[in-house]
Amino acid sequence: SDAYFEFVGLKQNQIIRAAHAVENNRFSMSFRAQRENPTTFLFAGKFEPKKNPMLLIRAFKKLYETNNNIHLVLVGDGVLKDKIINELQPLTTLNQQPFTLLPFQNQSQMPSVYQQGDIFVLPSQGPGETWGLAINEAMAAGCAVIASNKCGGAADLIEEGKNGYIFKSGDEHDLVLKMEKILKDNQYKAMGHYASEKIKDFTYAHFLDALNFILRKKIV
Repeated sequence: SDAYFEFVGLKQNQIIRAAHAVENNRFSMSFRAQRENPTTFLFAGKFEPKKNPMLLIRAFKKLYETNNNIHLVLVGDGVLKDKIINELQPLTTLNQQPFTLLPFQNQSQMPSVYQQGDIFVLPSQGPGETWGLAINEAMAAGCAVIASNKCGGAADLIEEGKNGYIFKSGDEHDLVLKMEKILKDNQYKAMGHYASEKIKDFTYAHFLDALNFILRKKIV
């Protein structure tokens, strides 16, 4: 979105887009195997207040009260780890454990991590979530996405109802609504395919094209 740059005083003709990118091919959804139920929500990142994984856990628990055909995978480590374990523990019964908690993974393992999820959720509340490259990675892996409006890349990467949804940061009720919405009629499956196509426009090549354009053009 150009809103920030316009807010700080840049004119429209002074804004040249060079969107953040990752190695899309490395995360490609072509490696995604057919998976059966339950539908899996995925969080991968630091277990820290900035990323706000606790909000996702509370929303998942609320959703699980009426839908036990869902699973939550959290991958990472950090200061909130013990709090996360305590929050998840009540969901464990003799017959089921609707969550998986995995340790921090080396970057080389992340493509296989994203393959475990159907819907990637980045509930960041900031401060300082300037973009959220995990969204790029998840989309390249064929995940539908839900992100808070504090994620800088959300406005550029997420088309509401096409590859995911944006929710109001810190708003548990809004997050639950978006999670319910994305599950309806299994729409997340088509969204994952759309995400993998959309992210093809966010590449290092396009970034270099923008830089070359800037070097050739005098912007005043």
